[in-house]
Amino acid sequence: MPRLPAPALAVALALSTAGLQGCIAVVHDEPDPGYETVLEVVALQNAVASDVVVSMTGLLQDPDSCLEPEVSLVADQRTNSIVIRGPRKEVDRTLATIEKLDRKVQ
Repeated sequence: MPRLPAPALAVALALSTAGLQGCIAVVHDEPDPGYETVLEVVALQNAVASDVVVSMTGLLQDPDSCLEPEVSLVADQRTNSIVIRGPRKEVDRTLATIEKLDRKVQ
């Protein structure tokens, strides 16, 4: 399903292939101040970036939602970093969770 434009009036209709249940979401045309799209790069000190992206992707997906997660994550193996893109509020929450996951394992 294509991603909905952020501050535009849009209606999404998706049908679940399992039960053919409909899901409708409405995005209002008033811009949300917290929706400013930002890009952050966080270098990990202890955890492996690709492992953290897999864990975070599972957390960000809502099985009851027709919409894609608002935050996208990409692991950069060369620098062991994670590139995070999305609304400022969601990126900040994601950064806080990644910080908790980037710990030394004893």
